[in-house]
Amino acid sequence: MPDFKIVRKGYDLSEVNSRIETLNKELSEFKDKENYINRAIISAEMAASDVKAKAEAERSEMLKGA
Repeated sequence: MPDFKIVRKGYDLSEVNSRIETLNKELSEFKDKENYINRAIISAEMAASDVKAKAEAERSEMLKGA
């Protein structure tokens, strides 16, 4: 936790505003990363579903030929 200078009526406003700006930028970066990860998870789930469907189709074909 950053230490802010204590001025006559509380903390130094410019330091607090600077810290808030930094935290907002970090939050935005984390949200961007979260969105990227969510899209990657959805893509992986779709790919897994396709692989499963193809495997089931191949299994059915193999059973028909047996």
